[in-house]
Amino acid sequence: MCIDIGERIARGLPQRRGPGAAIALALAGAAAAAPLRAVDGLPPLAEPNLGALRVLLERPVPGPGEPVPAADWKRILADPAAVRGDALAVRGRYAGRQRAVEAGGLALTEWGLIVEGPGGADLPVVVYLPRRRAPAPAPGAEVRGTAHFLALWDDADAAGQPRRYPVLAARGLAAPAAAARDAARAAWIPRLTALVVVLTAAAWWLARRTRRPPRRRPLPPHRPAAADASGGEPRPADPAEALARLADEAAGRDAP
Repeated sequence: MCIDIGERIARGLPQRRGPGAAIALALAGAAAAAPLRAVDGLPPLAEPNLGALRVLLERPVPGPGEPVPAADWKRILADPAAVRGDALAVRGRYAGRQRAVEAGGLALTEWGLIVEGPGGADLPVVVYLPRRRAPAPAPGAEVRGTAHFLALWDDADAAGQPRRYPVLAARGLAAPAAAARDAARAAWIPRLTALVVVLTAAAWWLARRTRRPPRRRPLPPHRPAAADASGGEPRPADPAEALARLADEAAGRDAP
């Protein structure tokens, strides 16, 4: 009995002729990479373009203000060469299945997603992500993100009829709640930094204001010599000398 990729993803069964196995097979052949747009048609995934996969994973993701077109699955299935390598906004349900893939020096995580295909039908999609950036969401959770279209996977469905499945490469996909939480956390980082700087400056200013000056030894008070009541020279500060001068004045003699 032939089980199509959608059922394999939902059941968590290994996929035959999957992109991960195809990548390992292609490594044995060491096929040369070709430019994305220079490929004449789409090669079968038994001989995937590993260079293209690496380029797509290393390609920068458009910024928050840059428009990203939503994935048009009908167009992708009808004319994949026209959108190969393009950045697309992907939205779907996590199928509760992931698999580690190591090939060509790439440590990847393979996700299975279910997106809304042509006519509203469920369309299984395979997404490759760098392993360190691929925390798995809950099964059935909605995930969103920007991914680059790589190729179509030719396989047979449960009835044995040929069917094509999109294969994408993404640097990261996340559930909307997790993405909003990460965005809020990132927005608070500069605010917390500014708050720490302000509090540190306030504490330093308050410490300078309340700091007591160092104690100094009290100096003896300076007492100028008292002037003579008669308007003469000031009396000596030494009591004995002052008494001698008073005695001389009383005797009518000048002070020496």
